[in-house]
Amino acid sequence: MSLEKHGKQKKFIKEMKAFIISAIIQIILYIPWIVSLLLQMKQVSKGFWISIAFPDTIIEFFKFQFTGNLGGTEYIPNKYAIILGIIICTYIIYIFIKNRINKKKEKEEKLPIKLSIIIYIGVILGACIVSIVMQMPIIYARYMLCVTGIFIFLISYYIGKNGNKYITSIICILCIIAGIAIQVNLCKDNYDKSNKEPYKYLSENVQEQDILLCQNELSGFVTFTNFPNNKSYFYDAEKWNVEKAYKAFGNKMDTIYNLEEIQNIQGRIWVLDSSDYKLLEKIKGKYEIQVIEQKTYNTKYHGFTYSFSLIEK
Repeated sequence: MSLEKHGKQKKFIKEMKAFIISAIIQIILYIPWIVSLLLQMKQVSKGFWISIAFPDTIIEFFKFQFTGNLGGTEYIPNKYAIILGIIICTYIIYIFIKNRINKKKEKEEKLPIKLSIIIYIGVILGACIVSIVMQMPIIYARYMLCVTGIFIFLISYYIGKNGNKYITSIICILCIIAGIAIQVNLCKDNYDKSNKEPYKYLSENVQEQDILLCQNELSGFVTFTNFPNNKSYFYDAEKWNVEKAYKAFGNKMDTIYNLEEIQNIQGRIWVLDSSDYKLLEKIKGKYEIQVIEQKTYNTKYHGFTYSFSLIEK
């Protein structure tokens, strides 16, 4: 081994030791939080909403890694997301087969690739094991964001070290085109004028003493944050026990676990539903109320639907 290569290897080993020590320290510091994680997973298990369906779940995992498409949210058409992913994966397989035939890569070049694969696949296998032990799925495409950086590094490093520069350039151009299209469509969705209409309506109609009430609807919580001075209630019918965490949606927000807890509330109440009026119907089944006004808005952002009902007891 030449003096230059020996120096590079020594430097690499030194940096790798520092990385491993740093990783071990981070793992040790995170261990106390595992107890809280397990307790929280147990608490929300009755109302857990994640489900696995084959092959839909696998397809969603695949396309999410390349475009961020999730569920009904498509920043570029799903067929293009899948095609882009297949092109990149096919190119990686081609490089791998070619290198196996040539057999001339140094160990230090392979180590980052092996570690990336171990970490990425290890997280997925770990989630699968926990799902089996707890007898409920905890795997969701969006949750893979914590290791998406490893996935991107793996592809970039492997192609950069082993790929043909012309083919690699084409792959990069396709990724840039996809990235631009994704950002343009993302901005269109996030800043579409339809997103402001629900809050414009409420800001013109919500009075200082009005109360806001919602179930476990994301659109309801988003609304809470826009009216921090109004008293708000989260009806936790599934008993997710997230009262402390959900305080982030408003200092004046309280969590209730049954509708009997609102029997002493007087005055006007805004019932915030999503796509239908389920919560309103539940309230109608328990109390004599007067429905003063109802409005429904569909927004571009994540395809949210806001169904507002102003009632008075």
